[in-house]
Amino acid sequence: YRVYSLSQFLFVNNRHALITAGRALRVSLNIPPSAKPSFIVDVKNGADADRLGADLETLVASLNASSVTIVHEKHLSGVPTSETPLGAIGVQIDDLVDTAEEVKKIRAEIEKLQGFLKTVEGKLSNTRFMEKAPAAIVEQQKARKAELLADIERQQKRLQMFGAEA
Repeated sequence: YRVYSLSQFLFVNNRHALITAGRALRVSLNIPPSAKPSFIVDVKNGADADRLGADLETLVASLNASSVTIVHEKHLSGVPTSETPLGAIGVQIDDLVDTAEEVKKIRAEIEKLQGFLKTVEGKLSNTRFMEKAPAAIVEQQKARKAELLADIERQQKRLQMFGAEA
């Protein structure tokens, strides 16, 4: 069997994290599997840029991309990105996603979640509910509130990925 150095091992793990982040971007942006977007990878150091460039075909296939452009310290802007140990990965969505429609959907989802949150907060601020409800139900409502707040935050981050205000 082959023995790998620590730097090789770390690079492979970090490349895996980069691919995972790219795939997560696809999912969060609702890019269909049949679409092949272009990705941009802004690596933190030149050695990693060279290593990624040497196996570009695998990276393109792993991301189901039309292309992957590797840059060094260009600070991606104007594209949805995700940070990884190797650097940032961004996806160009101009031709793949109707940005205005996605922003509209996300805002509607945030509004719906805020309505649920208002209901839960109403229950938790109602002294009669708090006095009469079993402890398990009160805890369930508190957990639901935390869940809703996390969902709202997640949707607000998606909104920012499209360059819209939350």
